[in-house]
Amino acid sequence: MLAKVSSDIECFCQAKSVPQRDEYALNLSAEELFTNSVMYGYKGDSNNSVQIDLSIENDCVKMVISDSAPMFNPLEQVEKPDIQSNVDDRAVGGLGVFFVRSNMTDVSYVYEDSRNVITMYRKISK
Repeated sequence: MLAKVSSDIECFCQAKSVPQRDEYALNLSAEELFTNSVMYGYKGDSNNSVQIDLSIENDCVKMVISDSAPMFNPLEQVEKPDIQSNVDDRAVGGLGVFFVRSNMTDVSYVYEDSRNVITMYRKISK
């Protein structure tokens, strides 16, 4: 399923002339949040749907990822990830939301109409 998500983002970016570095950031963010939806929202059940919508607004790509899993806000992290220690000394995981926040211009979460909705913007590179 992630291959389809990546392919769809690639097609969108090519059709809209979005630079490759922005496409990479969008793909990374979509992969992280899609995985969070399946693993935490749906408790690993990949038979449920995750919707991803892309559009251009002003000078940004807008990406909305939503699911109907129980309310779950992956943007709320209790602890900030350790990015200072040696890679071999760090715990596995915990960097996904950090990568999303680092690669996107703006990220927000709402729970509406029984859906988790994450809206992200990426300013298009010149």
